Parts: sequence; structure tokens; C-alpha cells
Amino acid sequence: MGKDRAQLIVIAGLLLAVLFVGLAVVVNSAIYTENVSTRESTSSANVIADDTESLERIKESLSHANYHSNTAAFSERQGIVEDDLSEWDAHMGSGSARTGQAVGYENAGMTEGVRVSQDERGDFMPSGEDLVEGLLDETLDPFGIGERTQWLVVPNATTRAFGMTVERDSLAQTRQGLLDDIDDLSNEILTGSSEFWVQIDDGEETWRVYLVDDVDNETVAAVATEIDGNNEEIIETCHVPGGGDTATVRITTAEMESDGTTTPCLALENISDSPHDVYYIGADEVEGTYQIIIDKDEEMFRDDIDEKYDENLLEDILDSVGCTLFESCDDTVFEENPNNGHPYTTSAVYDVSVNATYVDDRIQHSRTVEIAPDAE
Repeated sequence: MGKDRAQLIVIAGLLLAVLFVGLAVVVNSAIYTENVSTRESTSSANVIADDTESLERIKESLSHANYHSNTAAFSERQGIVEDDLSEWDAHMGSGSARTGQAVGYENAGMTEGVRVSQDERGDFMPSGEDLVEGLLDETLDPFGIGERTQWLVVPNATTRAFGMTVERDSLAQTRQGLLDDIDDLSNEILTGSSEFWVQIDDGEETWRVYLVDDVDNETVAAVATEIDGNNEEIIETCHVPGGGDTATVRITTAEMESDGTTTPCLALENISDSPHDVYYIGADEVEGTYQIIIDKDEEMFRDDIDEKYDENLLEDILDSVGCTLFESCDDTVFEENPNNGHPYTTSAVYDVSVNATYVDDRIQHSRTVEIAPDAE
């Protein structure tokens, strides 16, 4: 009897061992399958993320849509991007037979925006002569220097493709050594009456980008600062090599360009991507061109800017220049159509959402990518 019991115990032990081995095989198989799936999913996602050719193609399409015309309706610009996406998707699909994998793109939606531009060289003041005259008495002058003009360019909106091309000889001059030694912004190197800067305020933080003529290097320097209460701290001073007569500052993409040479200005990356106000300070002291794309349609933006000036400034300005209900006043902030030397508005594609799909013989992976236009 004891012998039989021992045999049963041995058999039961063998059965348990086989069971545990089987469970281990099943678990390991599941883990292996999950790991393979994860690796394939990650790999396919990387293929989409690393498809720089498609990304650049779509950005070129956005640039073409936004800048090929200064008067086109949004529907026309939208159609250009949709057609380009369809053509590119067909092109990408044609390669799947050769490689066994394909990345496809299709439109998932576009955000209508407005482009504010000044295409012809001129100062950075608004369009209307009466508005300009009134603004000459409006000052933003924290250091009591005086003669500082300012105006609100963008009220409470998110901006992108923000670029300015400035004439170097129109900027206030300073020397590299003085810029290097700045530790007190009450110094007139940056805050005199002839300096130009862009001010961006999101209600919680304020940034400034001063542009000056660096005479030691014969080029433009951008000094990026951040204001905390009453303190203004320099984040970085950027210099673009090249020594050209003009320099382009692209705030959205944090870079500067002159004479075909581009250099990063990383401090500009810190500027808020929350809704903000954009001001030009000393706008009559600089000459050049600029463009900004804003996340509102043209009608909404123009209503907002008109309302802002009506509430805070326009009535006082009209009184100051002697305008009455019976006289004609040119109080236009932006032209509705391009007008040489004056800023204007036109429709724009603010961004496009694209469904990107990766397919091979084992897996399909999709994700939505948001692509924004670059500044010209």
C-alpha cells in the first residue's frame, strides 16, 4: 500500500511539473507576443515621426497656400492643401509594392486663421494716418525717457509663423562690448527713445525682443528678456553672422538669418504659446517687413482689434486730432487689401491636422499629426 502511495505521489509531481512548464510556455509566449507587438508599434510610430520628407512637403504646401496670394479666401487656401495631400498620399502609396510598407497621409481638418503682413519696406506703424498721429502721444516708457511710441498689433491670440525682416541701418546702434556688459536695463543702450522692441504679454508673463545694430559685427543683435514684476532679466543675446544689410528674426522657430546664414536663438523658444498680446514698441524707429499668422479667422480678428482700440484708445485719439462725426478720419489699423508700405490682413491656414498611417505585412499603426506653417 505504501509503495502504491509513493508511486501516486511521484506521478502527481510529474503532472504538476508538466503543468508548470506548460504555463511558463504560455506566459513567455504572451510576453514575447506583447514585446514584438510593442516593438512593431514603436517602430511604425518612428517611421511616421521620422518621415521628414513628408513633413517638409506638407509645410511647403502650407507656405504655398498662405503666401501665393494676398487676397485669396480661406476656401481656396484650404483646397490647395487638400489637393497637395491627396497627391502626396498617392505618391507614398505607390511605393508600397516595392518596399512592402507604406506611410499614408490624409486631411483630418484645418484651422482657419488670419495673416497680418507688411510686404513693402516701411516703418512698423499701423495704417491709418490719424491713428498714427494719435499713437505718437501714447507712450510705454518705464524709465521716463519719453518719445516712445507703441501700438497693439495682436490682441489676445495665439501666433505662429511670426517673422520680421529689418533693415540694419534703421536700428539703434550699439557695440558688442556694451551688449556683453549689460546688467541694468535702465541703461539707455536698450531703452532709449530710438530702440525698437517686440513685447509679448500673456497676462502672467511678459517677454521682450530688442533689435539693435551691432556695429562691431556689422549685423543685427536680438536681446531676449523676461519681465518678472519690476525686474527685467536678459535671457540671451543672439547674433546672426553674415553682415547683411537686413536680418530676419523668426520668433516662432527661434532663429535669425542674414545673408543666407541661419543661426538659432534658443531664448525665443521660451516665449509663450498661450494666448497673448503682441505690441510693437518704438515702431516708428524701425523699417522692414513682417508677417504673423493668428488663430482667428479674419473677420473675428478685425472685430477684436477694432473693439480693443474703440475701448482703450481710438476715441481719445480721434479727439486729439480734431475728428468729429462730421469729418472723415483715417483710423484704419490694418488695410483689408495689400497697400504698399502699410500692414494688412488676409485669410490663412493656421494649421492642418493629418492622419498618418503606417502599414506593412504585419501591422497597421495610425496617429494624428498637427503641422504648422513656418514664417517666410
